[in-house]
Amino acid sequence: MKLTDLLINKKFGQCKNIDIESNQIVFNDIKAILPLNNWQCADLSEFDNIISKYSFPKKEEFKKKDRDAVRDCFPKPQIILKKNGQNDIRIALALYPKKTLTGNTLLHLRSINKFEQMEIRYFLKFTSAPINEPKIKKRGFYEFCQSSDIIFDYDFIEDSKINSARLRIITCGFNDYVLLLYAFDRNETLDHIELESLAESFKSFT
Repeated sequence: MKLTDLLINKKFGQCKNIDIESNQIVFNDIKAILPLNNWQCADLSEFDNIISKYSFPKKEEFKKKDRDAVRDCFPKPQIILKKNGQNDIRIALALYPKKTLTGNTLLHLRSINKFEQMEIRYFLKFTSAPINEPKIKKRGFYEFCQSSDIIFDYDFIEDSKINSARLRIITCGFNDYVLLLYAFDRNETLDHIELESLAESFKSFT
């Protein structure tokens, strides 16, 4: 499958039944609530602004058509969280039916995380990105696992200044659904305990 096909599949395969409230996010398909506490939702226009200017790496694996199309095909997150008082932290969230990410295979949550780790490398100028064997943690009605740190440099089309950031990918499994969390920070401002605490915050409702 071409990279653009993978992106299109994820772009149009997201769940739609999500309500964003002032103090929580309600994921109706998985009957779960994420209290925001010290977080708030950023405007999704942040994603549009960044993706329009982002300088994608010129990978040998990209065909010319892929390079031309990837910007338009890149899946937009459904939610972007920002930490109160911290402008260097963003967490992008998107909820999918598990089959959207696995196709007809029987991939475990750990394997989905590893696949996300491998796929994102096409789109980052990474400097350190070991693919780890994420440990599954169970939390009542769901489970999750987290990648190791992915350190990468980035710049923009009209600005040659090189910046550095860190990415960690969390995959949360809710029966037949998977929630992807892409946690970005600069200067390691989001520590591991705080990120894991967010991943453990989901509450069930009926």
